[in-house]
Amino acid sequence: MKNLKEFLKIRDNSDDFNIVRRVHAVGIPMILIDGKVHLNITDELIEEIAKGHL
Repeated sequence: MKNLKEFLKIRDNSDDFNIVRRVHAVGIPMILIDGKVHLNITDELIEEIAKGHL
């Protein structure tokens, strides 16, 4: 529940989610790395996370 509340706070207040809110979507999937929202989750991003680089 804590993670959901954190996500909803980010989604409801971040400009990164303007389009998501405009079309009444949820905004998942989303990854938050060092305070930066990543909505375009690519294989490269996943590999960097897996390697521990992010």
